[in-house]
Amino acid sequence: MDWRLAADRAGVGPGEVFRRYLRAYGPATADHFGQWFDLAPRAARRVAADMRGELAEVSVEGQPLLLPAEDADADAGPAGGSVRLLPHFDCYLRGFHPRTQLVGGHGDRAAGGTGRFPVLLVDGRVAGVWERRQRGRRLEVRVDVFGRLGRQQSRQLQMEAARIGAFDEIEAELTTGPVEVNAHL
Repeated sequence: MDWRLAADRAGVGPGEVFRRYLRAYGPATADHFGQWFDLAPRAARRVAADMRGELAEVSVEGQPLLLPAEDADADAGPAGGSVRLLPHFDCYLRGFHPRTQLVGGHGDRAAGGTGRFPVLLVDGRVAGVWERRQRGRRLEVRVDVFGRLGRQQSRQLQMEAARIGAFDEIEAELTTGPVEVNAHL
């Protein structure tokens, strides 16, 4: 599908698409947006330039990136960071470029961050992979964490496992250790 055609049919201009992109994947550069939207880098930079008054520049690891101005203050995130269990093919991984920023040195264990396998995110970065297995009337959520989690992150991971169980209307039990990562069927 041609995303530009779909946006045009919906009456949404490139500025609005860029704004929505930044809310979903930001902070990011105009070039990141262009890659995602299949827009030439020069055209993507022109969209960003046209939105100059609506965007805020933030620095992430020394790299200048953009966010909608109204979202810049909210970008600090929750106290203590965030922990999330993402499903197969989640758009956070599928649409973000460059993926190496999310995956770091774990690309081999997380399929290069393509979203092919469910992943654990800690503070927005891939920090493990996970699987789910139903065991009678219980759901086992098993997480292979690539590093160490702090106490608060461990509590957040427990809450994420419980959230998955609640979604399936079944009690979830969190375990940690190696998982057999299989592609989605």
